[in-house]
Formats: sequence, structure tokens, C-alpha cells
Amino acid sequence: MAMTQVAVYPPGTTLPSDLVTVWNEFEARPIFFKNLHLASDGGYSDVRGLFDSSRFLWAAFSVGCLLLNLTFIIFPNIDVLTSLPFSEWTDTAEEEKFLVVNSIVGLFMEDDRRVRSEVGLAILELGLLLFYLGRTARSCYRATRSGREWRWNGIAALVWDDLPELSSFSAMRSLHYVTPKVLVPESLAIAKRTVHRHGSKYGLPLLTFLALRVIYAFI
Repeated sequence: MAMTQVAVYPPGTTLPSDLVTVWNEFEARPIFFKNLHLASDGGYSDVRGLFDSSRFLWAAFSVGCLLLNLTFIIFPNIDVLTSLPFSEWTDTAEEEKFLVVNSIVGLFMEDDRRVRSEVGLAILELGLLLFYLGRTARSCYRATRSGREWRWNGIAALVWDDLPELSSFSAMRSLHYVTPKVLVPESLAIAKRTVHRHGSKYGLPLLTFLALRVIYAFI
């Protein structure tokens, strides 16, 4: 039985700097390349094999959830804001329910008045909606106008992050992000990513993360 001779580099040995030489050296040895195939396009050509007719059903279900959530976010909140005259958006502090954001707003209002709880929640919820819509628009721009790599990045962000958030976000769900069990691990994870990037993005992802958590805490 013939034995395959395999070149083994001892620890500390300097490997050949020419990657083509290394590739050619190991390509003929089946122990390394028997079941290995590298796609020149990164596997994009195999995406079609993942598609079947059930995708249309799940896509329609996802779109339905998205439209349903947007309907319950937009119309009730707009109805709250339009049903009250602007002069009645505030009330005395004694008659208003406690909200963290009202404690901040009260510092800038006279006569010990506060924003009505339903008005405050409507404004905050619609503000969050505008933020998520802006982020979705950015992903759509990347998916249609950027280079090939950024297009796939935009599609992934749109499908995995933006649309699911739009389909399920609400003021009540925002409390999930500021519970200690969720907030602490996510904070550590994004801090580690910021350190590993050596500040290449000027800390913007970290600042965005912190700003969103502050808004969630107000809600």
C-alpha cells in the first residue's frame, strides 16, 4: 500500500511567502484536497439551489406581519396626536402618569406641567419608526447603488435586521433592550468589536448603540 508523502512544516519554520507555491505543493495531495472545493465567487452561484416555491409563502407572511405592525404603529399614534389640540398635549404633573422622559421634559416646562403620557409615547414610537425607516432606506441604497460587496451587505442587513425590526418593534418591546440580562452582554460585545476595529469607524457604532439604549430607557 503506497503511502502519500506529505510535507510537514515543523513549528517555527518559515512558510513559503508565495501562496501559489504552497497551493501547488499541497494540491496534488488528496489528504488535503480530497473533499475541498473553493468557489471563486464565494459561493454566490449556489444561492439559486436554496430557493424553492415555499419562499413565496414565507415572504408573503413576512410582508403581512410588516404591514400589520406598521398599521398598528402609525394610525393609532397619529390619531392620538390629531385628536387633541396642541395646547392639550400637556397637563399638570399631578394628573399625569410617571414616565422617565417626562422627568426630563419637566425641567424645561413652566407651571409644573408634563406631556401627556399617551402623547409622549406616540411621539417616541413614531420617532423610533422614522429611525428604523431611515436605517432601512440606507440598507436599500447599499443593496442597489453600492459595489458588489456592499450590495450583499445591504441585502443581509435589510433581510436579517431592518425588516424584522420593523415587523415587531413597539414601545413595549423597547423595554427588552434595557433589561440587564440583555443590555450587559450586548454592551460587552459591541465594546469588544470597537476595540478590535481599533476605532476605524470613529466609535460611531458604539455611540449609536448607547444613544438607542438611552431612548429605549426613556420609553
